[in-house]
Parts: sequence; structure tokens; C-alpha cells
Amino acid sequence: MKKGIGIVLSLLGVLLMPVAALAAGGVSAEHIDLTKSWVGFTCIAIFVVAYALVMAEEFTFFRKAKPVLLAACSIWCVFYYICVGHCFAHADVVVTVF
Repeated sequence: MKKGIGIVLSLLGVLLMPVAALAAGGVSAEHIDLTKSWVGFTCIAIFVVAYALVMAEEFTFFRKAKPVLLAACSIWCVFYYICVGHCFAHADVVVTVF
């Protein structure tokens, strides 16, 4: 019984998290559309390569986590590079992401 209540409360907390982020005032961020730029295509290519390495785990002898973590770090580095290029301060990027 207690386990079911814990699962329901956890699910409710995860579902309400975006509402809390939207309610946070004081952070004004410029909207950057990265879906049709080189950034979006690069991030998708990084993801596809990581996914292919995960599928080829038997042949490459990599564990699944290694290519996925490398891809995630690479995507965040590209995102950070673009944010700094658009004159966002480091503190603004950290506040927006975290």
C-alpha cells in the first residue's frame, strides 16, 4: 500500500515539475530556434551514431552507457557553445538549464 502511494506521489511530482519551472519568474531567456540549423542536425547525428554503437554492442565490446554518455556530453557542449555564441552569460545558461 505504501509503495503504491510513493509511486503515485513520485509520478505526480514529475508531472508537475514543468509547471514549477514555468512559474519561476525573473528569468527572461531569448528564444533560439535550433531545429532547422546545423545545431539540430548535428545533435541528431550524434544521437544516431550513439544509438548505432549501442546496437553494435556485441561487436564493439562497448557497454551501452559509454556511447550514450559521450553523446549526451557532446550534445550539451554544442548547446553550451551556441548559448555562449548568442551572448548569454555563463550564469544565465546554468540557471536556464538547471
